[in-house]
Amino acid sequence: MIYKFIAEGKPAVKQRPRMTRRGRAYTPQATHDAEQALAAQYDGPIFEKHVHVEIRYSKDHQAVVIEELDATVIKSLRGDIDNYVKLTLDALNGVAWTDDSIVKSIYVYFDQEETS
Repeated sequence: MIYKFIAEGKPAVKQRPRMTRRGRAYTPQATHDAEQALAAQYDGPIFEKHVHVEIRYSKDHQAVVIEELDATVIKSLRGDIDNYVKLTLDALNGVAWTDDSIVKSIYVYFDQEETS
C-alpha cells in the first residue's frame, strides 16, 4: 500500500528540549504546535509494518509518501533512523562541512536482510 499527502504550512524544525528551573525537560511550545498541526492534516491509514517514507519540503508545504515494505524485509539495526542521522550530522559538523544547515538532501536506509 502507498499513501501520499501534502501538509500545508511552512515546515518547521524540531527545537531542542528546554529545561525548567527545577531541571525537568519539556518540548518548546512552537515544536508542540507544529507537530500537532502536521498530525491534524494526516487522514490516512495507520501502517503497522515496516515502511519507506519520502518527504519533500518546500517553503509553504511538505509532501509525504508512505509505502509499506514487503513483510519479509526487516531492518538490521535497532533504534529510530532519525536518531542515527542526527548523530552522524552532528558528529561531522565542522569536520566534513562548515555547518549541517548546508546539507539539503539525505537518502538514508537500514541494510535489509531477507528472512527465510
